[in-house]
Amino acid sequence: MFCICSDKSIDDILSAQRDIPLPFEDMLECYTRCLSGCGSCIDRIRERVKDSQLFFEAEQQT
Repeated sequence: MFCICSDKSIDDILSAQRDIPLPFEDMLECYTRCLSGCGSCIDRIRERVKDSQLFFEAEQQT
């Protein structure tokens, strides 16, 4: 899968999230352009991270 807006593969986006974990919305803003682009891959990214330590909301960050 590929993120058209950021011109990155989903694997590249998840790799960046593993290197520097950010809250989900911040991850989308920083590692993709989904929030200002088409957003078509947001659900796929969420599916890939939702049950892992890569997914957390801003208030869950420690």
